[in-house]
Amino acid sequence: MDAVNPLFSVVVILIAIFTCFLLAAKGGIPIAHERFQSIDGLRGYLALFVFIHHSSIWYFYLRSGEWKVPPSNLFTDFGIVGVALFFMITGFLFFSKLLKGRSEKIDWERLFVSRILRLMPLYLLIVGGIVVIVFVSC
Repeated sequence: MDAVNPLFSVVVILIAIFTCFLLAAKGGIPIAHERFQSIDGLRGYLALFVFIHHSSIWYFYLRSGEWKVPPSNLFTDFGIVGVALFFMITGFLFFSKLLKGRSEKIDWERLFVSRILRLMPLYLLIVGGIVVIVFVSC
């Protein structure tokens, strides 16, 4: 099977959908009523598409030694469209918070603390992993 076969993407997406069904059946998914659930789900798929795009770039980098756009238009578009739509939707979600702030006060401290607590643990884990890899390889 060819490495740029779209079947790889279909399998990854089906695994993601199956995993979501398993997690929902196992423990349920809490629903936040002030959120846009369908848009959050779409952001998840867009992030998955960007992951597939980066995976294909990495695959061909390991074989050719060149970091370049994948030879498949599908895998290339997964990255370009995924990133563009992901950030447009994120902008919409943030802008809707700003519009909501016209009628009720925005708690900026809570907003920034929640962003930091959401992003920093993974960031610190990744940076720590990179530091360990650098020390082990030197």
